[in-house]
Parts: sequence; C-alpha cells; structure tokens
Amino acid sequence: MARFDLTTFGEGVLRLSVAAGQRIETATTFDVNVSGTEANIAGALSRLGWRCGWVSALPDTPP
Repeated sequence: MARFDLTTFGEGVLRLSVAAGQRIETATTFDVNVSGTEANIAGALSRLGWRCGWVSALPDTPP
C-alpha cells in the first residue's frame, strides 16, 4: 500500500502582509499566508481526503 496518494516537490512561499495604511517598516504585526503551487495542491487534495506529502528544501545560505 502506498504511503501517500500524491507527493509534490517544490518551493514554499510565505507572504507577510500589514494592515491597510501601515508601512512594513514600522508594522508591529503581520498576517502570514503560506503559498506555492505544490503546497496549495497538496493542501487542497488533503482536504478532499487524499493522503498527501510535500517535499521541499532550504538553501545552504551563509549566516
């Protein structure tokens, strides 16, 4: 038996938003939204009962 019905591979995106009229430079709170086509597909199908996996990687960025 397969562990997942679907496994997606791709990047994730975090979108930070501030309230209307605020500037990002002075904001003290943010709304965070997760996006990315592959993550969106896995999330949507999992809500329909599919067993989904999502694979991504973080870059090896110097400190």
